[in-house]
Amino acid sequence: MFIAFALLLSCTEDEVYTDSELVAQKIQSVIDQENVTHVLIARLNSNNSWFTVDSSTDFEIDGIFIRINDNVPSSYNLDKLFEYEIRRNFDDTLIELVLYFSI
Repeated sequence: MFIAFALLLSCTEDEVYTDSELVAQKIQSVIDQENVTHVLIARLNSNNSWFTVDSSTDFEIDGIFIRINDNVPSSYNLDKLFEYEIRRNFDDTLIELVLYFSI
């Protein structure tokens, strides 16, 4: 009986992540691995073209949001992320993460 109890206590449940949490983890991983220094937020307008709505060097992932910590702080729900890309200038002094939000 003691062994069964010990085995029961030693078992841990696997953590289950939502799709939003997985996206946030992926974006944080990209930021860390690519040494991202700048983030640009783009949205799709009614003409189906992308336009910049925000950009900053002061940003963080907070839960399922990316927060821009400029003069007017803002946050964007990573659940609405359509795609992303990394852009670099010629000497890698600017490594930009572009986040495309469809809504």
